[in-house]
Amino acid sequence: MKKLNDQLEDFASIPVPKNIRYSGLSIAMVTAVMVFAASSLSLGAQIGLSLGFIDSMIAFLIGGFFLSILAYIVGVIGVRSRLSSYILIKIIFGKNGAILLNISLAIALLGWYGISMDIFSASLNQLMRSIFDINLPNYLIEIIGGFLMTYSAVKGFKLLESLSIWITPLLIILIASLGYKAFVIWGNGLSQEAFDVSTMTITMAADAVIGAFILGAILMSDYSRFARTTKDVATASFLPYFLLSTLAYTVAFFAALATNETDIIRIMSALGLGLAAVFLIFLSSWIVNGINLYSATLSLSSIYMKAKQWQMAMLTGTLATIAALMNILEQLTSFLILLTAIFTPVGGILIADYYLLRKKKNYSIDELRYATSLNYRAIVSCIIAVSFSFLPINNTQLTFGLPALDSLLIAGFLYYMMTLLLNRIKER
Repeated sequence: MKKLNDQLEDFASIPVPKNIRYSGLSIAMVTAVMVFAASSLSLGAQIGLSLGFIDSMIAFLIGGFFLSILAYIVGVIGVRSRLSSYILIKIIFGKNGAILLNISLAIALLGWYGISMDIFSASLNQLMRSIFDINLPNYLIEIIGGFLMTYSAVKGFKLLESLSIWITPLLIILIASLGYKAFVIWGNGLSQEAFDVSTMTITMAADAVIGAFILGAILMSDYSRFARTTKDVATASFLPYFLLSTLAYTVAFFAALATNETDIIRIMSALGLGLAAVFLIFLSSWIVNGINLYSATLSLSSIYMKAKQWQMAMLTGTLATIAALMNILEQLTSFLILLTAIFTPVGGILIADYYLLRKKKNYSIDELRYATSLNYRAIVSCIIAVSFSFLPINNTQLTFGLPALDSLLIAGFLYYMMTLLLNRIKER
């Protein structure tokens, strides 16, 4: 058993040792898979048909730039402390506060798993029927997929990185093929020019883009703790969240324009890429859900620190697969926007604590011994930030129009000011 524990150790509750380091490109290959997932490409198609080329590109660039900056700032904390984001949350929010927050994050990640798994099984079943005339029940696809994804979470970052080095370039080739075919049709004037009648605005679209990957950016420490330097963190942040995501969304836009469809499976089938769609769905869902389970495992491991990470991965994978079998798929866009508002304040508080209050003094695992039971300032800041970011005034948002940016800045500012005020009171 000790040998098994050593083989599956992924340092959920301790700093990553000095002998284990990965390049920024290797880390980027893992997180980049998310931008090629079917849900992400469908979101890009939906935004493209709703806003048109110029406005959708503005939304894609705003969302991607925000995510890249957030991922880098948070990622620097991870590479310097070598701790997972869930241990950092425990140090800042207190032991009980971290339990509440980490359980919420785990539930959200399992929700993402359920959404991705539902799309995975339904889409793969549809493609198998249309291409091979094979009808597999959705539950069987989800059970087999759940096994592969749970195995990836059990093996941890090492396996995810090894798989992504091969899978991400293949996905880029598939997306490039899709973009080429769609652009040829558009260039020949064969595409349909009608756009959807929609009330979507640029800010709503940008916020949906942010919501698609907000958890990944906030939890960047889980991956950057393996990086060599802060330069690697920059590569791991800007390559997937800004460059590759913009490429994927742009391809999705032209593909949607060529077919007047927003569902990526129907788009690829209409363009004669049905078999490629099978590989896209299978490979991207495997890694994306492996990442979701891996992050949920780290979250729960920070609460139950006596349990081994692989044991938590087995438990999480089983629960997540059951959740998927229960068909928890919700309206995608609304779910993304809700996640944006709820979890972005955590990033704002983490940034304010490290860069402003600690003056970049690195976190240490030893600080858990002295962590408070509950950091009320952090909890109150989160609640107020979420409330303010969704408070309408004359049909606009209270501050910047982007709930994600609102909640990040408001939470960080409130936490910083309340902590300063409390410190001054203590000094008297």
